[in-house]
Amino acid sequence: MATSSRLPRGAWSIGPSGPVLGVAVWSALSPGAAHADDTLMPRIVHEACSEYEKGKSFTITARFEDESQLFDPKVMFRVRADTHWRPMPFTKDTATDNFVAVLAAKDLRGPLEYFIEVFDEFGNGPARMGSPEAPIRVVPARSPAPCQQVPVPIAPPTIVDAGPVGAATPFVTTPAPPPAPGACDGADRPLYCEPWLWAAVGTAVLAGVGVTVYFVAFAGEEEPPQTRDSVRLIVVGPDPTDNGLRQGRWP
Repeated sequence: MATSSRLPRGAWSIGPSGPVLGVAVWSALSPGAAHADDTLMPRIVHEACSEYEKGKSFTITARFEDESQLFDPKVMFRVRADTHWRPMPFTKDTATDNFVAVLAAKDLRGPLEYFIEVFDEFGNGPARMGSPEAPIRVVPARSPAPCQQVPVPIAPPTIVDAGPVGAATPFVTTPAPPPAPGACDGADRPLYCEPWLWAAVGTAVLAGVGVTVYFVAFAGEEEPPQTRDSVRLIVVGPDPTDNGLRQGRWP
């Protein structure tokens, strides 16, 4: 039966194929495990892909976070046609501190199911991403959609040293210059600066607007026709044939 020796802090080890038995052996080799301060399971960072490329190997990437050393991190996988789970151990990528497990193309036939599990050196676990009852499912595709299984960590902001306190340049305030005199401020100012001129112009403009409004309002109305009484004159003169008129007598 394979066992793992104690490794430096931050390292990891592959234990036996049976994780429960492996933890028992590890705990037996570490008498102080039962009294360890670390009682929490490792934390798994992993975002599953929805597809893998058909006919190619598939790499599963994860990150494990724990205060203690890791023990037996692995992927348990199967295809839909299988009924039993097969383990694939993780290996550490020293360039990124991530862990990778590569599933060979010959082992991938159709939809893939898997879950991730890991213990720490004190037997805390298994911590799992997925489970035998609810595994992660990935389907084959000719052109799978790209995915980032482990988020890229954000670098902390860079703090620039501003120097010792009190070494800053003193703050000097300069009074603002007075405004330049305008054209209407002098004694010989032009005519357009006189307020009475603009008062007269405003009055004339208002009068013009009022006349315009009046004509616009009443231009369409026609004056009613004027009615006049007709007068008939009848002029009657004396009859020249009258004898009395001839003799100089008026009737």
